[in-house]
Amino acid sequence: MLRNSQVLPDRHISKLVPYKSDNVFLVGIIVNDPIYQDKQVSFILNAEKLEINVDWYKTCGKVLVKVFSAECPSLPDGIKNKFSYGDRLFLKAKLSRPFSFSKGFNYRII
Repeated sequence: MLRNSQVLPDRHISKLVPYKSDNVFLVGIIVNDPIYQDKQVSFILNAEKLEINVDWYKTCGKVLVKVFSAECPSLPDGIKNKFSYGDRLFLKAKLSRPFSFSKGFNYRII
């Protein structure tokens, strides 16, 4: 039963995107309170749709998103308080596999 709990559905985002990819488009909902630190904000996005090479796919899974103020020059005060829990976002992003820590929390399994 434990082994079955680790099986991901075919449409899970980790199965659709080759890591270290070119830019992709991603639609999803922020599922935590964003964390603002210096010139970056991070939050977890519950993925809904993914565009790869002009084809859109329904997807699922959680993505840790980090946005840096240098990536948002059009925002007057950087990124402070621009994202909220429950926001649906359309993002252009590069996806990469998260680091695996030997002890403690592991982003690869969320």
